[in-house]
Amino acid sequence: MSDINYFGDEHLYWIATPDELEAMLTEGGFHLLTVTRHVPLGYTEDPLTELTIPYRDLYGRLSEGEKLKQGSPLFPGYSPTREISRCVYGDEHTYKGKRYKSADPDYRDRCVHMDPFILYRETRKDGGFSIVKNCFYGLFPENAVGIHIYCPTKKQEWVDGAPIISLKDTPEYTDFAWMKEHVRSFTKPLKIQGGEQVLNTCIRVSETAKRDAQSFYFFSQNGFTIL
Repeated sequence: MSDINYFGDEHLYWIATPDELEAMLTEGGFHLLTVTRHVPLGYTEDPLTELTIPYRDLYGRLSEGEKLKQGSPLFPGYSPTREISRCVYGDEHTYKGKRYKSADPDYRDRCVHMDPFILYRETRKDGGFSIVKNCFYGLFPENAVGIHIYCPTKKQEWVDGAPIISLKDTPEYTDFAWMKEHVRSFTKPLKIQGGEQVLNTCIRVSETAKRDAQSFYFFSQNGFTIL
């Protein structure tokens, strides 16, 4: 655990086509890092295809309206970065008979993260509905819809009276801000209709992805029309 508390996360929820995801990573010059506690000793980075190929498969299944079952693979989570040297690996150790190293816990807490996300429909007492975004996709993979990218904006040492420090001038937040602006340049907020109710969301979607997403199990099962 880091000696610093990182918080104030900013979030980007994005229904991305496979081509849009690949374009963002390549145009931005991003690398993918695994920032877990058990990383093989010879590890340097993951090729982009470790993310783009599974995501293309997932997107195709979602576009066909498939109801994903528990245990269905979605896509692995990574930390995208423009400079792999920002993450230092150390703490060599043995785990289940093999040798590993660990990502620096401070970097793990402050870096950009990219994971799948799912949606829930909640029915209100007045008969209307709301949409809840969630990253616990293992329990309800059939509700998977897209990519969640997030990064902390503040930090504070774990001591009484420590000042809160902004992270918006750090390389990690700069990477996140570039991704956010890139996605917003060709997407709009997702708008859905269920019955007579129209709901505006903060989820970003392009015209191409919007057409595909209409067939996603979550939207079709709940009778939603994407506007």
